[in-house]
Amino acid sequence: MKFCFLSPFSKETGTYYKSICHGIGIMAAIASKYHEVEVIAFSKIEEISNISADYVLISSYSNQMKLVKDSIQKLSKKGIKCIVGGMHATFSPEDFIDIDYHILVRGEGELFIKALMESENDALSLPGVFKKGEKIKREYTPIIKDLDTLPFTLRYLFPTKKARNIMGFEVMTGRGCHYNCTYCSTPALRKIYPGYIRQRSPENVIKEICDNSEGFPIIGFHDDHFLMNKKWLSKFLILYKKYVNKPFWCNSRVEAIDEEIILKLKNAGLKRIHMGVECAGYERRKKLLNRNITDDEIINAFYLCKKNGIKTLSFNMIGLPDEDEKKIMELIKLNRIIDPEWIHVSIFQPYPGVALNKYCKDKSIDIPYTEHYYTLGTKDYLDGISGERLGYFLKNFVSLVKDKEN
Repeated sequence: MKFCFLSPFSKETGTYYKSICHGIGIMAAIASKYHEVEVIAFSKIEEISNISADYVLISSYSNQMKLVKDSIQKLSKKGIKCIVGGMHATFSPEDFIDIDYHILVRGEGELFIKALMESENDALSLPGVFKKGEKIKREYTPIIKDLDTLPFTLRYLFPTKKARNIMGFEVMTGRGCHYNCTYCSTPALRKIYPGYIRQRSPENVIKEICDNSEGFPIIGFHDDHFLMNKKWLSKFLILYKKYVNKPFWCNSRVEAIDEEIILKLKNAGLKRIHMGVECAGYERRKKLLNRNITDDEIINAFYLCKKNGIKTLSFNMIGLPDEDEKKIMELIKLNRIIDPEWIHVSIFQPYPGVALNKYCKDKSIDIPYTEHYYTLGTKDYLDGISGERLGYFLKNFVSLVKDKEN
């Protein structure tokens, strides 16, 4: 049999590139041990018109739901069995009621894929797996407790030269985060899965890098919070320096930054660190985003990195439910102070499963999904700022930070 894994993406632009979905890559690697496998990242339905497969497995991203639904309808008419999973199917399965899927999966997919390789009936016997026409219950698939038992990601995209040089060989060392940010789905996943936070052994991650990263000048750790487990990190950095010894970047949080950890990371090869600012104002960050971080903590973390020769990237969100121009300008001014080398700005999206989704519904704030969170139309949907002005700030945020005259 042939299994085709579909990863719907927005069209690449100068600021947005298609990166690997590790979940799809791992499931495809599992399936490839049993049957013929193809993985396709696509942004237009025409790109999948000629697919020939017994099963198509498509991941549902909230901002790509039209493409996901249209793809399922088109392929199911060809007699292909379409299986839909991913975050949107997990948290909003009701959105697929009128879609001709064959099976819908709620939760992590690895054990489902393993069962499906044996037989469809085995897969359907798992909790969280529903055939079209069945009542969808509030239950979820079981998860892999030991991530070391999974195969390495089947890397189905060849990054552009720019992505290869800047983002490098991207790897995930674990899943989950201890924090409860209201714009993130991880807290909801922790409620579904006790023990959701898991980390691969340092040796397992090192082997994946050594076996697969030839030709990449830099390694990228895509975990939400790479510095989350200091004991794990200490062991990992020793092995990384010994066996990999390449420059790397990672994501972290400002609370984890002090001079000792920065020097330890720098010694192992850290060149760039990405940290969330998200919005300006301590009270706003704390109450709206559940991020108990002061402006001084943010400023100090970026300062320590700069002092020790580590480049920084700041994550920022605009278009939050209480947004207005004054708040955006405060965020711009904070970025001027921390002066990161790179600035990432996105439009807030209330994805299913995140706490701010319920907040928006309770307050009747209808924030539309965009094709990806770097784009925006001109629709007015917030009381404090017009869609046109929000689009202006999204387009010009970085230049406004650099223009310190205003």
